[in-house]
Amino acid sequence: MVGRREELRLALDALQGDFRVLTLTGLAGIGKSRLAVEIARAEQERSGCSVFHCDASEARHVAALCDAVASALGMADSAGGKGDAVGRVGKAISARGETLLVLDNVEGIVRHAPETVGRWLELAPDARFLVTTRERLKLPEETVQEVGSLQLPTADGLPADSEAVDLFVQCVRKRRQDYALTAADRPFVDGIVRALDGIPLAIKLAAPRMSVMSARALLHRLRTGSEVLARGDAGRHATLDAAIEASWNALDPWEQRALCHCTVFRGGFSTEAAEAVIDLHADAGAPPVLDVLQSLRDKSMLRAFAPKHAPGETRLELYRAVRDLAARRLDPQEARGLQERHADWFVGCGERWAEGREDGAAAQLDRENLLAIVERVAEHQPVTARAAEPALRALLVLAAVAQLHGPMQSWMRVLEPTLNATKDSGADPLLVGRAFALRGALHRMRGDARAASRDLLHAVGTARTLRAAGLEAEATLELAQIFSNRGEAEEARRHHEKAMSLWRSAGALGHEARAMASLGHLIAREGRSSEALPLLERAVAAHEAHRNTIALALDHRMLAEVLLDVGRLQEARSHLQASAECYAAIGDPAGGAMAAGLMGLLAQDAGDLAGAEAAFDEAVAAMRELGMPTHGGWFTGLLGIVRREQGRGAEAYTLLRQALDLLGNDGDALHSGFVLAHLAALDREALRNEDAAASLQRAAALAESLRAPSVASLASLQRALIQGAGVAEAREHAETVAAGSVQVRIALRCENRPSTLSTAPPPEDALVVAPAAQWFRAPLGECVSLERRRPLARLLDRLVQERLQQPGHALSWEEVLAAAWPNEKVIASAGAHRVRVAVSTLRKLGLRELLRTVEEGYVLSTECKTVQL
Repeated sequence: MVGRREELRLALDALQGDFRVLTLTGLAGIGKSRLAVEIARAEQERSGCSVFHCDASEARHVAALCDAVASALGMADSAGGKGDAVGRVGKAISARGETLLVLDNVEGIVRHAPETVGRWLELAPDARFLVTTRERLKLPEETVQEVGSLQLPTADGLPADSEAVDLFVQCVRKRRQDYALTAADRPFVDGIVRALDGIPLAIKLAAPRMSVMSARALLHRLRTGSEVLARGDAGRHATLDAAIEASWNALDPWEQRALCHCTVFRGGFSTEAAEAVIDLHADAGAPPVLDVLQSLRDKSMLRAFAPKHAPGETRLELYRAVRDLAARRLDPQEARGLQERHADWFVGCGERWAEGREDGAAAQLDRENLLAIVERVAEHQPVTARAAEPALRALLVLAAVAQLHGPMQSWMRVLEPTLNATKDSGADPLLVGRAFALRGALHRMRGDARAASRDLLHAVGTARTLRAAGLEAEATLELAQIFSNRGEAEEARRHHEKAMSLWRSAGALGHEARAMASLGHLIAREGRSSEALPLLERAVAAHEAHRNTIALALDHRMLAEVLLDVGRLQEARSHLQASAECYAAIGDPAGGAMAAGLMGLLAQDAGDLAGAEAAFDEAVAAMRELGMPTHGGWFTGLLGIVRREQGRGAEAYTLLRQALDLLGNDGDALHSGFVLAHLAALDREALRNEDAAASLQRAAALAESLRAPSVASLASLQRALIQGAGVAEAREHAETVAAGSVQVRIALRCENRPSTLSTAPPPEDALVVAPAAQWFRAPLGECVSLERRRPLARLLDRLVQERLQQPGHALSWEEVLAAAWPNEKVIASAGAHRVRVAVSTLRKLGLRELLRTVEEGYVLSTECKTVQL
């Protein structure tokens, strides 16, 4: 048996407990019978009991079950003579003493369990029963263990193994004895077992196709719905469809209809959603939907799972095989009404969440259902307003979900097709205008100011035509953010004031407070903290009064930044904690990462460089995962500044250069100004005064357009240090500015340290590796963090040591395995495979041309300079 170690342990524990009947439930083909055989064998070895196996798959009435059990026990005839067959079998079980009777596949006689198994429990007190069925027996002495899918592969396949993959490989080798799972095949095999839901029977029926096609082709066929599963040996499970069909035929009509209606859901659903969407009125005598759902769970036709983003929540979903069958049985006449109820429920929930009237976790969980609503609109042409408007509403909710939870790619993927499909539908133009405004906002967050401005100006035009002050204010505030990031302070201020005026005239005081907070943040960047603080405090008070948690999360964060600048650290910490709590309440990982990252800046100002480093590292990783490069550029720059203060100049220089690239032209200009000032300082220390002067020229231009005295004072100080004149005056001015700028305080501390870059930084065309390989930068590439991939970091570190000490010398796979996974014992084939996958992953991360496989093992190329900091 492949895997199932945890299930086996739980079953053996249960057999030693107070319950004498252990029932294994699960979908047809999930592996209940195979697991039961292994449980019985292990229990016999443990306790020495007698074990009898009874195949009850053909039993449909009491007499047939008695005959099957009698045959398993070696009785001549259970029904011999007239009288009580159940009693005679019970006495025969009792006569065999301490016994474990395995009743396999008893679905046909579940309703007779009390009069059969129930009586045998009374007649044979030393007997225990191990039962496999798709539906529990509902006996008082029964404990139930649900058998689920085999363990599926992790996201990156490292370093954990996968039971489902192991079974697939084992089955392929029955046809192709020379088959070896390669690193190239692994992603496709992972996709295959995921597409098959980790169901053992499905895996066993798919694996033989590998004798006539590649893993890539097999996965493609599975994803496109092609008939691909082979026929197995003759019997109940010759095909997966036949196994599921048998379960389907045993359902009541209302249970079948409920399953058909469940096919409209995607990515799981709650019982509340099911009750709103499933309609059983056509079935006379149908019980409530909740009771039907419970029955389908008891019959293993629905499975439950706990979402990782919502601890304590329970969601339901269909196995793919059940979904495919139910979708084929769905009456086309019911489909339209079903889809409308589905859209009404999920769009309504999403809009209530976006307005702050519902928990944020549900919106993230319902992302796939919202995407399904959006994608359906393009399936039918022409698109009417009735079809277009739910899709546009869902699109707007998805934008808010993507903005908070990321990644935005899934929303951007459906955005263009949806806008194109609905443009001539006659849908509410206000909905279309809001879609353009939100697309503009997301373009801004991704750093594409040109695309953002185009969409936002379109939204402003629509708003003015419709006299929709709220939409015009939203788009105007987003334009203000673009001008602020570009350093165009005057335009930014004008647009802020315009947005505030529009919302004030509409009586939307809560929204006006958003613009007020944003304006306060802008004024603070100009060094006018005393004016900014009252605005931000008023915004917090207004949003607290309106209980707007989403707005409060940002208000607290911006207020904390200003308090941090003026040195009120305890108050700043308090507001950052409040911001983090708000972000957690609305389920916003990006905002939470921003707040946590700013805690690093607070730590650095207090002198805790290790704490600051850890906070910035986590923030960089979070922004990369969420697909927010400009925000990642900010924290990469802060990490580079910490490295400089730590005296690690070469690392600082590399990180600051990377930060500048990530921030680009559309990132926050103030942050770019600070990064340029620190780069200029490092260039000056390395006697590269021309490079330093070029950075200072850019920093000074940004400072002028931003009206930012903080950046201006740092640029003036570095210019004075280069020229060797006016240093005292420039330093004195910077110290004055430092009273209202945490960045200037930190920069001055860096200047007071000994030179951190006495030698030139590593060349751009070198492989640069951090200590312990916490990150690396391939030639002409970007920094890649290995902080959360420690096996890969240990592997690369060992290869780098060998490259520097014995250039050209290769490490065997055994040496690589020992370095990456120290003190782990694995069989040779598994260890070699693990190393191959790890090496393949490093190549995909940027080392493709440098990490080479030779006859002796693995080696880093000597053709490229390698530097370990």
